[in-house]
Amino acid sequence: LLKVGAYIALFFTLNELLVNYSVFEFLTKLFIPIFNFLKLDLALITPIFKGIIEVTNGCFAVSNLSKNLQLSTIICTALISFGGFSVHFQSLSFLKECKINKDFYFLQKITHSIFSIIICYALIAVFHIL
Repeated sequence: LLKVGAYIALFFTLNELLVNYSVFEFLTKLFIPIFNFLKLDLALITPIFKGIIEVTNGCFAVSNLSKNLQLSTIICTALISFGGFSVHFQSLSFLKECKINKDFYFLQKITHSIFSIIICYALIAVFHIL
């Protein structure tokens, strides 16, 4: 329990440091062409990066910022499926006794996130949810 709490506190603090030292603003400038190509709101860049680091903080930021409920649902689905680096470190701290390849685990989380995006998009489109 102490390990899990420590990772949560560490990554929450890391998120706040990155916001306070304008690292996310720098990353925003790097990803502007990609977001313009995908026709996404540029204000979503920081919440997405927050979610990649710590999922709860990122999903909260996406839900507070996005006016498009479908898009925010898809982004939160991706972030929850990926889990964020905080969740990865928590999982790997318990799985290190198992002989699970860390790279394979990380790749599977990315794959899980991609399939979750596709399924969420399909459900929204087919059933006109949201």
